[in-house]
Amino acid sequence: MDIPNTDSNMRSRDGFSLAGDKQPILLLVGTFPGSKSLDHRDESGQEMYYFDHKNKFWDACALAFFDTKVDLKYLAYEKRIETLKARGIAIWDIIKICTRKGSLDSGIISVEKRNDITGFCLVWFLVQSKPVSV
Repeated sequence: MDIPNTDSNMRSRDGFSLAGDKQPILLLVGTFPGSKSLDHRDESGQEMYYFDHKNKFWDACALAFFDTKVDLKYLAYEKRIETLKARGIAIWDIIKICTRKGSLDSGIISVEKRNDITGFCLVWFLVQSKPVSV
């Protein structure tokens, strides 16, 4: 279904902050949060990556990183993030601010600002590096 080009569904939006471990061993990188995630916050105002229950992200994480009996999508959001953090995993998107028509990545019209993924990884690498004694 095509979404009409109106001001209400095509606007510049801010993405989310890094979620999970602040010095991760694994950084899961997406493009930009979907509209349902952008429009929803938990009771405390917390941003919620992959809020749409149709999204298979949490199922994929459970299969890839946890006992398959762990059903992440049914945990409270804060508990999902704590579970990822306990495994050294973080979530972040490449795009910080963009204009998009609809909710899909294919609807991204312009990128106003990118997250500094490279800088983040470089700082992480430098923090993890230890001086070598000769």
